[in-house]
Amino acid sequence: MRLIHIEEAGEDHKLTLTEASDQSLPKYAILSHKWGDEELTFHEMQNNTNTNKAGYRKIQQCCVTASPTYQYVWVDTCCIDKSSSAELSEAINSMYHWYEEAEVCYAYLADVPAKKFAESRWFTRGWTLQELLAPKDVIFFDSEWNVLGSRESLAGEISERTNIPLEILSGERGLESVSIAQRMSWASQRETSRIEDQAYCLFGIFGINMPLLYGEGDKAFIRLQEAIMDISDDHTIFAWKNHDDSVSDGGLLATSPAAFRDSNDIVVKAKSSFATKIPWRLDNKGLHLELYTMAVGPDGLLLAILPCTEVGVDEDWMGIYLRDTSLSMENLQRVASSELVPIDLGPFRPAQYPLRALCIHRQRSTNLGGRRIATKDDDPSHGRNTDLALFSTGLDNPEPNSQREIPPGYTALSSAAIEGDLQHTWALLSERRIWADQPDSHSRTPLSYAAERGHTGVVWLLLSRSDVDPFSTDGYSMMPVLYAAQNGHNEAVEIFLARKTSQNDIQDEFHRTLLSHASGGGHEATVKMLVSRSDSDVELADTDGQTPLSWAARQGKTPVVNLLAAHGADVNTTDNQGRTPIWHAVANSQPETMHGLIGLDANTQAHAPFSLPTDQTAWEEIITVLAALGASFHANDESGRSILIWAAESQHTTLFDMLITSIVDVELPDNQERTILSWALEHEARDIFDKLVARGVNINSSSIYRPPPAEPSSPPRREVFTFGRRAAADPNPDPAAASHDTTLAWAAKSKRYDMFELLVTQGADVNPPGPFLPGIQSTLDWAAKERSPQLFKLLLEHGADPHALDIYNSPVLSWTAGDPEYEDYVRMLLHHGADPSFGGPDSETPLYTATRAGYTDMVRLLLEHGADANIPVQGAQALLNFAADQHHHEIALLLLDHGAGVDGQNNQGETALALALEHDDMKMAGLLLGRGADVNLADEDGTAPLVVAVRNARVKHMKLLLEHGADANVKDSYGTPVIVEAAQWDNKKMTAMLVKHGADVNARDENGMSMADYGK
Repeated sequence: MRLIHIEEAGEDHKLTLTEASDQSLPKYAILSHKWGDEELTFHEMQNNTNTNKAGYRKIQQCCVTASPTYQYVWVDTCCIDKSSSAELSEAINSMYHWYEEAEVCYAYLADVPAKKFAESRWFTRGWTLQELLAPKDVIFFDSEWNVLGSRESLAGEISERTNIPLEILSGERGLESVSIAQRMSWASQRETSRIEDQAYCLFGIFGINMPLLYGEGDKAFIRLQEAIMDISDDHTIFAWKNHDDSVSDGGLLATSPAAFRDSNDIVVKAKSSFATKIPWRLDNKGLHLELYTMAVGPDGLLLAILPCTEVGVDEDWMGIYLRDTSLSMENLQRVASSELVPIDLGPFRPAQYPLRALCIHRQRSTNLGGRRIATKDDDPSHGRNTDLALFSTGLDNPEPNSQREIPPGYTALSSAAIEGDLQHTWALLSERRIWADQPDSHSRTPLSYAAERGHTGVVWLLLSRSDVDPFSTDGYSMMPVLYAAQNGHNEAVEIFLARKTSQNDIQDEFHRTLLSHASGGGHEATVKMLVSRSDSDVELADTDGQTPLSWAARQGKTPVVNLLAAHGADVNTTDNQGRTPIWHAVANSQPETMHGLIGLDANTQAHAPFSLPTDQTAWEEIITVLAALGASFHANDESGRSILIWAAESQHTTLFDMLITSIVDVELPDNQERTILSWALEHEARDIFDKLVARGVNINSSSIYRPPPAEPSSPPRREVFTFGRRAAADPNPDPAAASHDTTLAWAAKSKRYDMFELLVTQGADVNPPGPFLPGIQSTLDWAAKERSPQLFKLLLEHGADPHALDIYNSPVLSWTAGDPEYEDYVRMLLHHGADPSFGGPDSETPLYTATRAGYTDMVRLLLEHGADANIPVQGAQALLNFAADQHHHEIALLLLDHGAGVDGQNNQGETALALALEHDDMKMAGLLLGRGADVNLADEDGTAPLVVAVRNARVKHMKLLLEHGADANVKDSYGTPVIVEAAQWDNKKMTAMLVKHGADVNARDENGMSMADYGK
């Protein structure tokens, strides 16, 4: 803190600026005043210039008034270096405290007695508010420095002028006992020269510290309120009115203190039952908090109830209007911000104003680029149904139900919901005798009817209450939102989904989802909305195993079938009875949908037999019917899918046994180019697998069949039979378009580990040529990356090459050696004969990989199994050099213990010792020297370690090297002795150390200069 020191009393007293610390702060007086045109600056005061200014005379008179009682005075104009933004920020954040610590504050009213005391402009300035409240004592002076009185003696007049209570002025009550709205109201009619100072001048009054950002405009006041919310849960901060109806951005915070002009009587509600469950939180979405809310109008109009009231009106609460713009309680904005609504909750049931977690639009500055953002501030009655505002209906005399005809079995509220009569629904909900969620004689709730008919206003109104369950089920086990989806009411569905619920959790008693109901109803827009959500699951089946696409197919909703397929729905999916969508389309006489599915490549041959019942006596009849549709059942017929394939995958061994004896080629593929073996493996049909192996099937063959090239003169012709049509097949299918997976690769890719194990134990080739899978070179590489030690061990036990490579030609042993989680795999490889020094054709050795990873235990394991500690690594450097370069001390010791050469050099001739010293790793250097490292071994430039140490003035390196026998007379590559180089540095400590260890003081460099010559 900087103070004015009064060195001499009287007219000629000397004034100087002095610094005072918080620990030794002297007693001082402080000045409060309205700045004039000729105020003295810090630099003028410091340099004692421009003392003819009126501002200097003001300071002079203040000091005369203070002395001899006080020898120190603080004046804001000259005690702050405003050219320093840091000092200005610190001063503004400390100012309330400085006024608070002053012994007395002199309030100089330059326009009194020209004006009456209460009319002084001093009372209109923003900064003088804290200067009035903070000091222990305030004495008021007129323009001639005549005493007008003290804050205590003038308290009545001050209170009337400022609306500040007498007990605050007297100090009987602290500021913290006053609501935020009241404190804001004291500043509401005060002005500052800069708009940001409207916020900055209130820091101390609210106990806030925050950085100054001049140029941010009214965002400063928003930041102030956000900072207040971090330390207070006083809801009166939201109890303000916008007095400029043309400007509003829907936020919950005011843009200036002026908004609190009418809030002087707003206080926190005493003994409020308001119990919030969550703290207030600001993020990029908005302000998150809990408030009681009451639906009061159309288009999402709410009254948010604040736990505050006006002084003397204890039974009332204060309300502000919000609009739920998305009807989801996730995007609310304040509207009609010129209104604060007193409300007596007595006539209402708690269910009408539940406590809800809200997210209210975050405040933005209304001053961007120098322009005010003007937006229409909604009137709560704006738009249709203007008589729906809160108190306009007449709660004591709602519209009599007798005037409306209610159908038998329905309640009055259900009837209003069916009609979508929003006003009548709201009137009924205001009656205490009405139960908002009451089922009628049809077991249906009002919400259920409103959702079914798409009356979104009524849906939102009902959901705004706490006594309505959004996801209750009726007598048909249907939720309201399921009715909305069934009838294609998108907006209603979205209102329900906004209640933080996954669409997949909403199901009827048969586990049919929203997507299932919308698909069955053929509502393309609703389906499109549901599948575009991140929680969409187009394959989620009901209890019968039918997916949404199956329902769309059976109902003949071809556009929905196409839409679902475009979003990844499987057109070949099967239900619990093995029926596919095309089966449902055919069975339900939907030819258009059937043709649509065929156009989507629905595999008619693959799944048609699934319609066969489990009663084998009916097979003959079913097969006859399907054959009439053009399907072939001959296993050796190239037309495609056969009953033999179906029997294999379905594990019908009886039928399979009947057919297999008549099949010549059991490896003949179907029209998907898949063999019986591949289907048996996919369905884990072990009995079928055993029969095929017994028949001599090649379990190492590819899972596809590629016929030999056709003779040009007589190309063979294949025919493909499909339901209801017959088409010519391509006589020369492109082999490159088919999959070349072996059965073992298929099992690996499909993660059918049981089948993989079965194939291995039955003799499958565990070392197949070429990549085993895309990006996977070998079976061992795959098992390791699958993190399956059991399969890894199984492969090794059945002859897998322990030196197998990955796709980058790196041995599996090498890359697993660098990961502690693969230690068991490394041990298995070593146990089965893997060479720990094998690095592959163009890769690193396992020992290098483990060293690079700093994996000490793995290095030890590899060395114990005979790994060569002297195998060079990258840059042809020794492994020990690499360990030294990476600071791996324990690994370096292990390498040395297992025969690593301590003086190995890299391409630049650097030894491990040189690298350790280069990285200032004294521990590593000491370790290497202890193992006999040659301290005089030079690199390829002929530079010894001692030369490097002297050249870089590393005294501790010199000491270590000299103590271990370094030659004190060594020369660098230019022939300069190290002692001469040390002299060039003028480093007496280095030269003395070299002399001590035998350096020749007369040695000369290539220029004939000695140590003494450089010292002259």
